[in-house]
Amino acid sequence: MIPKETIRLLIVDDEKEICKDFHDILQEISDDLKITSVFSSEDALAQLKENTFDVMVSDIRMPEMDGLTLMERANEIQNELQTIIITGHGDIDNAIRAMRLGALNFYKKPVDIQALYLGIVKAWEKKDLHRRFMESVEALKESHEMLENKVYERTAELEKSKLEAEAANRSNMELNDYLLELNEKIARLNEELKELNTTKDKFFSIIAHDMRNAFTPIMRYSQLLTRLVSYEENSKTSQIVNRLYTIIQNTYKLMENLLNWSRIQIGVVKCNPEKMLLHSAVLNSLSLLSESAMQKQIRLTLSIPVEYEIVTDRNTLDTVLRNLIGNAIKFTNNGGAVNISARRTQKKIEICIADTGIGIKKEILPTLFRIDEKNIQNGTNGDRGTGLGLIICKDLLEKMSGKIWAESEEEKGTSFYVQLPDLIDE
Repeated sequence: MIPKETIRLLIVDDEKEICKDFHDILQEISDDLKITSVFSSEDALAQLKENTFDVMVSDIRMPEMDGLTLMERANEIQNELQTIIITGHGDIDNAIRAMRLGALNFYKKPVDIQALYLGIVKAWEKKDLHRRFMESVEALKESHEMLENKVYERTAELEKSKLEAEAANRSNMELNDYLLELNEKIARLNEELKELNTTKDKFFSIIAHDMRNAFTPIMRYSQLLTRLVSYEENSKTSQIVNRLYTIIQNTYKLMENLLNWSRIQIGVVKCNPEKMLLHSAVLNSLSLLSESAMQKQIRLTLSIPVEYEIVTDRNTLDTVLRNLIGNAIKFTNNGGAVNISARRTQKKIEICIADTGIGIKKEILPTLFRIDEKNIQNGTNGDRGTGLGLIICKDLLEKMSGKIWAESEEEKGTSFYVQLPDLIDE
């Protein structure tokens, strides 16, 4: 991704020639970099106090103050600063410490400047995503306050209109005039409320679009980084990168669930039933989750007759299947199995997603689909869920006259059942 804004970069290295080389080569690679180079940690702190930077590239070994201490003090001055560490061959342990302290990445000398440039762009994207997210949160707060004020104002107007109606009872003519005026006010209020709802729906749509677009490069680069480090012998680096990729995937799934749940609550989810082959629909969902299953060596099997037809909303079915199959993979140990099957029962099709995972406690089963209960369980790789996915599945299926329930036994596995009509009601 090419930045649309100038990236403010601070380079810190006590070896002046190396520092100047970084500065000159990076400046040749991109005009979008505004680079400041210093040769000591003290000079770097002075620059941070006077100017705002997006990214800092620092050597880890410097005489008066090492890169780890500099990073901690720099974050106290500018808490949104993204740091990249430059290490020598013997500094890998310190580089790992730097990552734990918040550094985004590290590069070993001699440094591939093109790779360093891509790392700088990624660091800027992370900071920009955080900024845009916080702006969206503030915008949501302002929208909420605006809606509350509108409701308060409209309520006050209606109360005032009620008082006016009581006073207008003195004569039929006055009452008729008042009712006419009141009807006009109500009509205007209804139009204004419709406009507010339209604005709100558009606002949510814009936020959803921008947040998905912002996540796309992060997902792409993190996946690329995962593939790159898989060829390296440094298992610690591979573990950190794989963990980062898992966290990004989980965050994206949480965002998708929150956006879907919000759209359901405000009533903008539209169901468009269509005739489709169930086997093909499930196969499409499995293709999106096969990589997660392969990483855990989980066997996915599909036991659905190819001729089964179903009438439902394609997006609804895909959302439900991805949530349930994704959960089955998450809560199944390495080397386990997940099977998706289906059967017909009196104009209904019953889909079953069964796994050999860790199961669900008996006392939790009755509250799985309740929003007022906090049912959070860690996956077999430590992945933490929110429980929101099951709530979304239940709400979506109810819109399609469907049902969902679960059966489970601890340490033996869980089966989720989804029931949908396979014919459109006449």
